[in-house]
Amino acid sequence: MIKNKNRNYYLNRTILIIVTMLFGTLLLLLLCADWYLLWQNQSSALMEERDALDGYVEDMEEALKEIDLFLYDIYMNDRDFFALQKAREDELEEYQSAYSLNERFMGKLMIDDNLGGYGLLYHGGDAAMYQVDELKIPARTAKLLRSQMGKYFQEGSRRQWVIQEVDSTIYMMIMFRRGDVAIFGIYDM
Repeated sequence: MIKNKNRNYYLNRTILIIVTMLFGTLLLLLLCADWYLLWQNQSSALMEERDALDGYVEDMEEALKEIDLFLYDIYMNDRDFFALQKAREDELEEYQSAYSLNERFMGKLMIDDNLGGYGLLYHGGDAAMYQVDELKIPARTAKLLRSQMGKYFQEGSRRQWVIQEVDSTIYMMIMFRRGDVAIFGIYDM
């Protein structure tokens, strides 16, 4: 009977050890699976963020290129832009050229989501026409951007991209200048 008692004791102890080892192994496997799932989730979230950022950069690059091409076309080919460069004695003809350019910009501003605003400076920056899409750029910001246009006009560069931060919002402005006339395009990042 004592042998039987010892035998039962050792058998129970062996079963307890085996169950404890199985439970420990299961716990270790669950911890490894949890770690793997967390790592997989973080990796996929990182990939999604990277893809979203890549998509945003591609869209922004395309938008900036479109604005650049639109302004470059005016800079190189628009008769009204050339007419504003020449010294005019006829103010009516000068105003008609400026008004025609302004209408072209307004049409582009209305149909193009990328163009947040534009500016036209002539007479050495003394005369100006500018407009912004008020859904993208607040009026107070538009005034600050307009003053910056005058500053960049005075610097005298023929073509330049400018990054301007106003109230924690970043705007990119491109300027094409020839003589006393400059055109600006604004992109709200």
